[in-house]
Amino acid sequence: MSDDDVFRALRFHWDRPDAMRPVDTASVDEVLADFDRGRAGHVWAAAVLEGNPFTYPEVQTLLDGVTVGATSDALHAAIATSDVVVNLGERGTHFHPPAQAGGENLRML
Repeated sequence: MSDDDVFRALRFHWDRPDAMRPVDTASVDEVLADFDRGRAGHVWAAAVLEGNPFTYPEVQTLLDGVTVGATSDALHAAIATSDVVVNLGERGTHFHPPAQAGGENLRML
């Protein structure tokens, strides 16, 4: 059975001359630039599929090498300097243990 017979049987049609047109080529630098432009979008899309809550701008920021350290540090400092109780839903509530001897020196004021 020829290709034409298979295509007819499958009701598949394509324009052979269009398929035989030369393909545009790009330099390695152009390909890498295209990859860099689309990288944040690909990473963000994959993260969304995995349930990651990062926003697109946050992904771009991380890929640029900037961390979220200032926000993270501020949150940790707020928690470390307070008597925070964490509600764990159906798993109960977590109360932090009392500081051991000298532990109060670790609190940032």
